[in-house]
Amino acid sequence: MRIYDNIEKYGSEYKEDIHRMINDLIDIRDNEEATSNYFDTFINTLPKYERWRIDKLNNEDTNSFSLPCGAISPDKVSSFIRSLLICIRDEASFGYLFYECQSFINRETEFSVDCMPDKLKIQYALKFDIDDTIKKLEQIENQKDKCLFLLDKECESDMNEYKGELKDKYELFCKHEIERIKERESLKGGNHKNRPSEEDLPWILGNKEQKEKTLNTLKFLIGDNKAAHACKVLVAAIQCGAITKPKYSQIIVHFQNIGEKQGYYFQLSKYGNETYQIEIAPFLKYFNTVK
Repeated sequence: MRIYDNIEKYGSEYKEDIHRMINDLIDIRDNEEATSNYFDTFINTLPKYERWRIDKLNNEDTNSFSLPCGAISPDKVSSFIRSLLICIRDEASFGYLFYECQSFINRETEFSVDCMPDKLKIQYALKFDIDDTIKKLEQIENQKDKCLFLLDKECESDMNEYKGELKDKYELFCKHEIERIKERESLKGGNHKNRPSEEDLPWILGNKEQKEKTLNTLKFLIGDNKAAHACKVLVAAIQCGAITKPKYSQIIVHFQNIGEKQGYYFQLSKYGNETYQIEIAPFLKYFNTVK
């Protein structure tokens, strides 16, 4: 997460405390009540201090003021919260903590900044973080698998009920990464000699350029996989109008690892069933995007 970079840049004298508290909060950041309780106990200690001060004025025998281990000293609360706010401002998954910090600042100043937490946005940010996605991509060696992973994430994001800037940014990131991977793989393939003619591809719709583009996309998404995977891609291409249902004799020419004829037709029929629509959804979304 970018928040740790922000701590190094903007944490000032509170770097260690902010880092420790973010680690404490990271597992409860989607829980509004737990975040609020943590904030009141360890960060905003001023109310507790004021209550103690009033008690002390009324009763000299009141015990000395004490705080839980790791809590911020009352005289540093304001400056600490300002530093913390800068560190978390770009991290939507900490929306509840942002609300607590900004509400504190609003009460201190004449200007009020809207900081009401958006539950759907917070939950979306937890699931679809670009930095986390990049780290997961780095762990995938096969380029096609990277592309399929991104397709799954983009499709999952599309079905999420949150609508907003975070979603648009994340899905645009997925699209750009997929195109970057495809372009890199295309360059590896050289100048594509012996390209099939338009007459060789009656099952692919469109003009010669469209046919070639669709075939290259199919080759990229199917790769060396057998019918169980290939037919998910083919059914998606059929549903979006890129191809007609290809005969086994037509498809085996381009995808030799697809397996036996009987298995091919079985898988093609299987994924044509609405029951399996969710499994072809990422490929369907991709074909609709690249039309």
